[in-house]
Amino acid sequence: MKSLKNISLFKITLLIVLNIVIPNKLLLIVSIAYLIFDNYNNVIIFFILFILITLVNLINVDYIKYGIVESKQDKYIIVDKILYKTKVFDTNFEIGDVIKLDADSSLSTNDYDLKHNIKFTYNSTINKISEFKLRKLISNQIDNLDSKTKAYVKRVVLNEYSNNEEIEDIGYGFSFYYLLLLIKKKNKKLSCALSIIYILLFGFDVKLYLIISDLIVTKLNISRIDRLSIKILVILLINKYLLFNYSIIISLLLSLYFMSKYKNDKFYIAIIQSLLFNQIQLFTLFFYQYLMILRIFMFIISLIVIIIPGLSSFYLMIIECIADILKVINFGVRGRINLILLIILIILFKRFKITNQFIKIIILFMILLTPINNPLKHVTFINVGQGDSSLIKGNLNSYNVLIDTGSTYKYSKLKKELFKQGIYKLDYLIISHDDLDHSGNINNLYKDFKVNNLITVGKDIDLKGDNLEYLYLGRNDNDNDNSLVYLLNIDEYKFLFTGDISSKVENRILNYDEVYDIDVLKVSHHGSKTASSNYFIGAINPKFSIISTSGAYNHPSKEVIDALNSYYVKTYITKEVGSITFYFTNLIDFIKTEIGGFVII
Repeated sequence: MKSLKNISLFKITLLIVLNIVIPNKLLLIVSIAYLIFDNYNNVIIFFILFILITLVNLINVDYIKYGIVESKQDKYIIVDKILYKTKVFDTNFEIGDVIKLDADSSLSTNDYDLKHNIKFTYNSTINKISEFKLRKLISNQIDNLDSKTKAYVKRVVLNEYSNNEEIEDIGYGFSFYYLLLLIKKKNKKLSCALSIIYILLFGFDVKLYLIISDLIVTKLNISRIDRLSIKILVILLINKYLLFNYSIIISLLLSLYFMSKYKNDKFYIAIIQSLLFNQIQLFTLFFYQYLMILRIFMFIISLIVIIIPGLSSFYLMIIECIADILKVINFGVRGRINLILLIILIILFKRFKITNQFIKIIILFMILLTPINNPLKHVTFINVGQGDSSLIKGNLNSYNVLIDTGSTYKYSKLKKELFKQGIYKLDYLIISHDDLDHSGNINNLYKDFKVNNLITVGKDIDLKGDNLEYLYLGRNDNDNDNSLVYLLNIDEYKFLFTGDISSKVENRILNYDEVYDIDVLKVSHHGSKTASSNYFIGAINPKFSIISTSGAYNHPSKEVIDALNSYYVKTYITKEVGSITFYFTNLIDFIKTEIGGFVII
């Protein structure tokens, strides 16, 4: 193992991670060149590890055939297969059934829920093998709790999402992981045993990979940085998609931080918070250890109420009190720090020898609270799944306009994007129509942001040099066709927002002279075949089109895609590339997507 120190294992691991997260041929060439320059032996190690990880991830799609039915919904079941979970569109099984599953579908980023490590399986042959009664017993115990207690328990113990804003205040399910970390310091075997018990009772939580990888490397007589490297490689061998999971990322970053010379400088924790959570939470920043103890306490009392349901009233009183406390102390400074500004900031701190962490954090706060952190005028089509939400933002935060809000169950995505851009106030909130996938988060937005103007009846809006023109298309006999349609003129570009109108109503748009030669079309009704006719697209002649959809209801339809392709329209679909942003500057204009990078217009 001593040789590991001589071949820069951490450098090799870091380059493998980069090549997996950013699959780019040029990056691969640069990585090899760097390793050759650093140490020729590294090249051999790099290729061996890279090929091994790639091969494992190519064949690991269904290498575990057996699983336990963890939960059941109206149209699908979730099967716990230990290393990952599978969503199977079959409801002929009950919770606790042990099944053998032969899946025909392949794994891709589009059918993988990174947050919960769930793979989607569309074509499967399933046979029941037996029944795991303990899992079924625990599931029944949780289901027999009253609705509010059950929601809190599922949030704390199972990290399940809830639409209840109060329940969201108690945070994410790191509680059991924190408990294992504390126990692991005293007794590694007990930590391992508790992990196994948790898996048997509640299913495999993605954060347990971290404990397992820790136990694998803990007895190796190597440096801490090499242990971290092996830990990352173990995670990659299990499943490369875990690199995109926030639980994994946070743990790895904190591990790296605590073994660095900056481990006592809270400034770097603040940076991690800003980059990962789009805000810096002050209490968490300075009193993290107390928050960890509070979450462990929440986990323990949640286990108790599963065993003794009669304590529900007492449990709710305690947990709601904690939720109120967390809601107050979770106050934070919003915004994801601009990477260019961050590099400049760190260089300046080094140059002028600024070492006081409180001064550095105050300067970071000042940057996040000023428009300089996010200065460019832009239009963002936010990935809110099967719904619509578009943000129009002026130079130096001169105005913020949101058109539609997406569904209630996707509020976390909307909130994350608005927090990332450091938004506290919406000058205008425009609701195209009342469908919940367009209007579901009005109340949530009022809780978290100051909304100056709510627009539900069409009118023109002056945006300090830019212009939102309402296109009146008459009254119609259904809500979709009465969607508010807007034409945005911004920096000599024209954006057309069409709500959910059908092709019958779309053609009335052609009565407005300014709609011809559109730059960007927000495709109506998520790409449904009832809208965006060949004739309409040919008439307005857009350069780009945006389809906001999760892929539900067979959206976008083949007819719409064929029509857009026939006129050589460059199409972006949120389910494929995430949120899409058009940036405008005095020098160049460009498009940035969550998956895919930058394209100059």
